Amino acid sequence: FSSMCLVLALKEATQTPLLALDEFDVFMDERNRRVSLEILQKVLLSHSDSQTIIISPLSLSSIPERPGVKKILIRPVDRNQRSLDFEAA
Repeated sequence: FSSMCLVLALKEATQTPLLALDEFDVFMDERNRRVSLEILQKVLLSHSDSQTIIISPLSLSSIPERPGVKKILIRPVDRNQRSLDFEAA
């Protein structure tokens, strides 16, 4: 939680147009994760002049679809796959 607060403070200070958060929530308990996601939404949606990429192996279902928010779900990797299926793409 404190790491996320530091990142948001640095974003405010530097006013960068792009912020990427990779697995920031994997070691948080569910309560802190929910609070962190609520704070992230509130702060980041107030910055219409920047983009944010959040990568998480956990569910982002608590983030609602709305204008300015686009969620992309990547299907899990099949660990038993032995070849690439280019026809499916």
